[in-house]
Formats: sequence, C-alpha cells, structure tokens
Amino acid sequence: MSLLVTVFRGVLLLAVCISQFLLFLQNKHGRMPFPYFLKTN
Repeated sequence: MSLLVTVFRGVLLLAVCISQFLLFLQNKHGRMPFPYFLKTN
C-alpha cells in the first residue's frame, strides 16, 4: 500500500515538473513567470 503511495507521489511530482516546463516553453518569448527561471539565465 505504501508502495502505491510512493509511485503516486512520483507521478504527481513528474506531472508538476512537466507542466511547469511546458509553461516555461510557452512563456519563453515573453516574461518568465517563475523566479527560479531567472537563476538559469
């Protein structure tokens, strides 16, 4: 049961990372919405 929760948390974290990366690609021509993207530039 705890393995299922661990897998679910991993998938949820991966989905959040993918969604924020897609937002980064959409906003690449404009202003960066997330402050931690300013560190990479």
